[in-house]
Amino acid sequence: MMKRFFLKLAPEELAENGIQVHLIKGYGDTAVAECAIALMWEGARGLAKMDRGIRAGNWLRDDGMQLTGKTLGLIGYGGIAAEVARIARGSGMRVTAWNRTPKKKVAGVEFLELDDLLDESDVISLHLLLNDETRGFVSRAFIEAMRPGVIFINTARGAIVDEQAMIDALQSGHMRHAGLDVFNTEPLPADHPLTKIPNVTLSAHSAFRTPEASENLMGAAWEHCRRIARG
Repeated sequence: MMKRFFLKLAPEELAENGIQVHLIKGYGDTAVAECAIALMWEGARGLAKMDRGIRAGNWLRDDGMQLTGKTLGLIGYGGIAAEVARIARGSGMRVTAWNRTPKKKVAGVEFLELDDLLDESDVISLHLLLNDETRGFVSRAFIEAMRPGVIFINTARGAIVDEQAMIDALQSGHMRHAGLDVFNTEPLPADHPLTKIPNVTLSAHSAFRTPEASENLMGAAWEHCRRIARG
Protein backbone atom coordinates (compact mmCIF):
# COMPACT_ATOMS: atom_id res chain seq x y z
CA MET A 1 0.00 0.00 0.00
CA MET A 2 1.36 3.38 -0.98
CA LYS A 3 1.71 5.82 1.86
CA ARG A 4 1.34 9.56 1.42
CA PHE A 5 3.60 11.87 3.33
CA PHE A 6 2.54 15.49 3.76
CA LEU A 7 5.40 17.84 4.61
CA LYS A 8 4.62 21.16 6.23
CA LEU A 9 7.58 23.14 5.01
CA ALA A 10 7.94 26.87 4.44
CA PRO A 11 8.69 28.04 0.88
CA GLU A 12 12.22 28.93 1.99
CA GLU A 13 12.79 25.39 3.28
CA LEU A 14 11.51 23.90 0.04
CA ALA A 15 13.77 26.22 -1.96
CA GLU A 16 16.77 24.91 -0.04
CA ASN A 17 15.87 21.47 -1.41
CA GLY A 18 15.59 22.71 -4.98
CA ILE A 19 11.80 22.96 -5.00
CA GLN A 20 10.36 26.23 -6.28
CA VAL A 21 7.11 27.49 -4.77
CA HIS A 22 4.81 29.69 -6.83
CA LEU A 23 2.02 31.44 -4.94
CA ILE A 24 -1.30 32.09 -6.65
CA LYS A 25 -3.07 35.14 -5.30
CA GLY A 26 -6.39 36.76 -6.04
CA TYR A 27 -8.14 33.79 -7.63
CA GLY A 28 -10.96 33.81 -5.06
CA ASP A 29 -11.15 37.49 -4.12
CA THR A 30 -14.64 38.01 -5.50
CA ALA A 31 -15.95 34.72 -4.09
CA VAL A 32 -14.74 35.50 -0.57
CA ALA A 33 -15.94 39.10 -0.80
CA GLU A 34 -19.42 38.00 -1.83
CA CYS A 35 -19.51 35.60 1.13
CA ALA A 36 -18.49 38.42 3.49
CA ILE A 37 -21.28 40.59 2.07
CA ALA A 38 -23.78 37.73 2.43
CA LEU A 39 -22.81 37.25 6.08
CA MET A 40 -23.12 41.00 6.62
CA TRP A 41 -26.65 41.12 5.22
CA GLU A 42 -27.63 38.03 7.20
CA GLY A 43 -26.38 39.70 10.38
CA ALA A 44 -28.43 42.79 9.57
CA ARG A 45 -31.70 41.01 8.75
CA GLY A 46 -31.54 37.75 10.76
CA LEU A 47 -32.81 35.60 7.89
CA ALA A 48 -31.14 32.39 9.10
CA LYS A 49 -32.61 32.83 12.59
CA MET A 50 -36.09 33.35 11.14
CA ASP A 51 -35.63 30.35 8.86
CA ARG A 52 -34.66 28.13 11.79
CA GLY A 53 -37.59 29.44 13.80
CA ILE A 54 -40.17 28.88 11.08
CA ARG A 55 -38.93 25.34 10.51
CA ALA A 56 -39.40 24.73 14.25
CA GLY A 57 -42.95 26.11 14.12
CA ASN A 58 -42.17 29.56 15.50
CA TRP A 59 -43.16 32.72 13.61
CA LEU A 60 -40.17 34.93 14.47
CA ARG A 61 -40.27 38.55 13.33
CA ASP A 62 -37.38 40.71 14.54
CA ASP A 63 -36.55 44.24 13.46
CA GLY A 64 -33.63 44.20 11.06
CA MET A 65 -30.94 46.76 10.41
CA GLN A 66 -31.05 48.78 7.19
CA LEU A 67 -27.50 48.94 5.84
CA THR A 68 -27.95 51.78 3.36
CA GLY A 69 -26.21 54.78 4.90
CA LYS A 70 -24.39 52.70 7.52
CA THR A 71 -20.60 52.63 7.90
CA LEU A 72 -18.54 49.57 6.98
CA GLY A 73 -15.03 49.28 8.42
CA LEU A 74 -12.51 47.05 6.67
CA ILE A 75 -9.62 45.78 8.80
CA GLY A 76 -6.89 45.11 6.23
CA TYR A 77 -7.16 46.26 2.65
CA GLY A 78 -6.07 43.81 -0.03
CA GLY A 79 -7.83 42.27 -3.01
CA ILE A 80 -10.72 40.75 -1.04
CA ALA A 81 -11.39 43.93 0.95
CA ALA A 82 -11.33 45.95 -2.27
CA GLU A 83 -14.06 43.70 -3.67
CA VAL A 84 -16.09 44.03 -0.45
CA ALA A 85 -15.73 47.81 -0.72
CA ARG A 86 -16.94 47.78 -4.33
CA ILE A 87 -20.07 45.81 -3.47
CA ALA A 88 -20.80 47.76 -0.28
CA ARG A 89 -20.50 51.12 -2.04
CA GLY A 90 -23.08 49.88 -4.54
CA SER A 91 -25.37 49.19 -1.58
CA GLY A 92 -25.15 52.79 -0.43
CA MET A 93 -22.79 52.20 2.48
CA ARG A 94 -20.02 54.48 3.65
CA VAL A 95 -16.79 52.45 3.39
CA THR A 96 -13.82 53.03 5.68
CA ALA A 97 -10.63 51.02 6.01
CA TRP A 98 -7.46 50.56 8.03
CA ASN A 99 -4.37 48.74 6.82
CA ARG A 100 -1.22 47.73 8.67
CA THR A 101 0.89 49.48 6.04
CA PRO A 102 -0.13 52.81 4.45
CA LYS A 103 -2.25 52.63 1.32
CA LYS A 104 -2.60 55.09 -1.51
CA LYS A 105 -5.92 56.88 -1.84
CA VAL A 106 -8.75 54.70 -3.12
CA ALA A 107 -11.84 56.25 -4.64
CA GLY A 108 -14.85 55.80 -2.38
CA VAL A 109 -12.85 54.47 0.60
CA GLU A 110 -11.84 56.54 3.63
CA PHE A 111 -8.70 55.34 5.39
CA LEU A 112 -8.92 56.00 9.11
CA GLU A 113 -6.88 55.45 12.23
CA LEU A 114 -7.84 52.14 13.80
CA ASP A 115 -9.46 53.69 16.90
CA ASP A 116 -11.62 55.94 14.74
CA LEU A 117 -12.68 53.04 12.51
CA LEU A 118 -13.73 50.93 15.50
CA ASP A 119 -15.69 53.83 16.97
CA GLU A 120 -17.52 54.76 13.76
CA SER A 121 -18.27 51.41 12.09
CA ASP A 122 -21.68 49.74 12.20
CA VAL A 123 -20.18 46.71 10.47
CA ILE A 124 -16.57 45.50 10.72
CA SER A 125 -15.15 42.99 8.25
CA LEU A 126 -11.78 41.35 8.93
CA HIS A 127 -9.29 40.91 6.06
CA LEU A 128 -5.85 40.37 7.60
CA LEU A 129 -3.39 37.60 6.84
CA LEU A 130 -2.57 35.31 9.77
CA ASN A 131 1.01 35.55 10.96
CA ASP A 132 2.89 35.99 14.23
CA GLU A 133 1.99 39.69 14.33
CA THR A 134 -1.74 39.30 13.67
CA ARG A 135 -2.44 36.21 15.80
CA GLY A 136 -4.89 37.40 18.46
CA PHE A 137 -4.92 40.89 16.90
CA VAL A 138 -8.66 41.26 17.53
CA SER A 139 -8.25 41.17 21.30
CA ARG A 140 -10.73 41.74 24.10
CA ALA A 141 -9.72 45.41 24.27
CA PHE A 142 -10.08 45.66 20.47
CA ILE A 143 -13.62 44.25 20.66
CA GLU A 144 -14.57 46.50 23.57
CA ALA A 145 -13.52 49.50 21.46
CA MET A 146 -16.04 48.60 18.75
CA ARG A 147 -19.29 50.53 18.57
CA PRO A 148 -22.05 48.83 20.60
CA GLY A 149 -24.38 46.85 18.34
CA VAL A 150 -21.70 46.21 15.72
CA ILE A 151 -21.94 43.39 13.18
CA PHE A 152 -18.62 41.53 12.95
CA ILE A 153 -17.60 39.50 9.89
CA ASN A 154 -14.59 37.16 9.69
CA THR A 155 -13.69 35.43 6.43
CA ALA A 156 -9.94 35.70 7.14
CA ARG A 157 -8.63 33.32 9.84
CA GLY A 158 -10.09 32.32 13.19
CA ALA A 159 -6.83 32.67 15.14
CA ILE A 160 -6.73 36.43 14.46
CA VAL A 161 -9.63 36.82 16.92
CA ASP A 162 -9.79 36.23 20.67
CA GLU A 163 -12.64 33.74 20.38
CA GLN A 164 -13.77 33.85 24.01
CA ALA A 165 -13.83 37.66 23.98
CA MET A 166 -15.99 37.54 20.84
CA ILE A 167 -18.36 35.04 22.45
CA ASP A 168 -18.66 37.25 25.54
CA ALA A 169 -19.44 40.27 23.34
CA LEU A 170 -22.14 38.32 21.48
CA GLN A 171 -23.74 37.10 24.68
CA SER A 172 -23.72 40.56 26.25
CA GLY A 173 -25.16 42.20 23.14
CA HIS A 174 -22.13 44.42 22.60
CA MET A 175 -21.93 42.65 19.22
CA ARG A 176 -25.27 42.55 17.47
CA HIS A 177 -24.20 39.63 15.31
CA ALA A 178 -21.14 37.78 14.04
CA GLY A 179 -20.86 36.16 10.61
CA LEU A 180 -18.03 33.62 10.71
CA ASP A 181 -16.54 31.49 7.95
CA VAL A 182 -13.38 30.58 9.89
CA PHE A 183 -12.68 29.22 13.37
CA ASN A 184 -9.85 28.31 15.72
CA THR A 185 -10.88 24.64 15.46
CA GLU A 186 -12.06 23.27 12.12
CA PRO A 187 -14.35 21.46 11.62
CA LEU A 188 -16.20 23.25 14.39
CA PRO A 189 -17.25 20.72 17.10
CA ALA A 190 -21.01 20.21 17.42
CA ASP A 191 -20.90 21.21 21.10
CA HIS A 192 -18.83 24.37 20.55
CA PRO A 193 -20.21 27.45 22.36
CA LEU A 194 -20.65 29.28 19.05
CA THR A 195 -23.22 26.69 17.96
CA LYS A 196 -25.38 27.60 20.97
CA ILE A 197 -25.50 31.38 20.40
CA PRO A 198 -28.48 32.66 18.34
CA ASN A 199 -26.86 35.88 17.09
CA VAL A 200 -24.10 34.24 15.07
CA THR A 201 -24.12 32.81 11.54
CA LEU A 202 -21.71 29.95 10.88
CA SER A 203 -20.23 28.99 7.51
CA ALA A 204 -17.92 25.98 6.97
CA HIS A 205 -14.77 27.79 5.72
CA SER A 206 -16.32 27.79 2.27
CA ALA A 207 -16.14 31.45 1.21
CA PHE A 208 -13.71 30.67 -1.62
CA ARG A 209 -15.61 27.63 -2.91
CA THR A 210 -17.22 28.62 -6.21
CA PRO A 211 -16.72 27.13 -9.70
CA GLU A 212 -15.51 30.52 -10.89
CA ALA A 213 -12.80 30.72 -8.23
CA SER A 214 -11.71 27.16 -9.02
CA GLU A 215 -11.45 28.03 -12.72
CA ASN A 216 -9.38 31.10 -11.86
CA LEU A 217 -7.08 28.96 -9.71
CA MET A 218 -6.58 26.30 -12.40
CA GLY A 219 -6.01 28.92 -15.08
CA ALA A 220 -3.38 30.69 -12.98
CA ALA A 221 -1.69 27.37 -12.15
CA TRP A 222 -1.47 26.44 -15.84
CA GLU A 223 -0.04 29.85 -16.66
CA HIS A 224 2.65 29.33 -14.00
CA CYS A 225 3.47 25.96 -15.60
CA ARG A 226 3.71 27.52 -19.05
CA ARG A 227 6.09 30.21 -17.82
CA ILE A 228 8.26 27.61 -16.10
CA ALA A 229 8.31 25.48 -19.27
CA ARG A 230 9.35 28.51 -21.33
CA GLY A 231 12.23 29.01 -18.91
